[in-house]
Amino acid sequence: MASCPSPKHFVVRSRQRPLSLSTGFTIIELLVTLSVIGILLALLFPAVQASREAARRTQCTSQMRQIGVAIHNYESIHRCIPLNSLAPHSFLVSILPQIEQGKLLTKYEPFPFYGGLGSDRPNLYECPSDPDLEEYPGRTSYVGNFGHGFLRHGFNGTIGNGSRLTFREITDGLSTTAVVSEAIGPSSWKSRMYETPMHYQDSSQLELLIAACRIAAENRTRALGIVGGTWIEGITGCLYTHTLFPNDVSCSNNWNLQSGIMSPGSFHPGGVNLLLCDGHVRFIPSGIDLFVWRGIGDRHSGEPSGQF
Repeated sequence: MASCPSPKHFVVRSRQRPLSLSTGFTIIELLVTLSVIGILLALLFPAVQASREAARRTQCTSQMRQIGVAIHNYESIHRCIPLNSLAPHSFLVSILPQIEQGKLLTKYEPFPFYGGLGSDRPNLYECPSDPDLEEYPGRTSYVGNFGHGFLRHGFNGTIGNGSRLTFREITDGLSTTAVVSEAIGPSSWKSRMYETPMHYQDSSQLELLIAACRIAAENRTRALGIVGGTWIEGITGCLYTHTLFPNDVSCSNNWNLQSGIMSPGSFHPGGVNLLLCDGHVRFIPSGIDLFVWRGIGDRHSGEPSGQF
């Protein structure tokens, strides 16, 4: 009788397939993978940028609300809205005690050239979307509403030069009248006030001034100033007008800055933040109806501001 073979005579063969170089990525597979990653990054990057800008705009809105509270507190104490003054300073300097920065006033010297404060700009006056603040430490992201502009009705806004005004005198309503907006930085050509070739003096010449302003900006003529040029200066550095659209062009009236056009602007895509006299902030698109925009800038026109 034959005996069963001993297990040691069996040869165990491996069923694993031998390794080969073909199991790695091919060049085509690698290129496809990199292309997919590139597409995903291209889709993701704008979304991340948009999210960051939304956060910056929200912070900017919050800062403007705090400025609004400070203006109301100032008006309650001094019985007038803070104003820009040829001497000694801007409305942003006036409200320093209301934003808990009163100690800066000990450094302030009106002459010469409003010394002592330029490099000490409070963080509250810095819009986080503004890339020019580090290079220009004396400028401001926020400017006060002068109104339609000098050639329209003179000072008919809420932040004027030497004109004491209370909230009770804003007959068009606090919720539909502007007090503060934004100023785009010097890295944008629209921040500059280009010089018109002649000086316009009569309100009937407003459209002529606007036409000359657009031509001067298109040709990039000599600029005599910058909207939001300094946060302490009380002549035009902290003012804007509702003459033209947000993010539109600006110009001096020949040699005169104060009677020129000072359009607000911002680095927020599509428009500017606007602080209304009742303390709330709205985002205003650059393409707002000009009639509505001018109505928002006028404190006592009696014209309806419309929907904005």
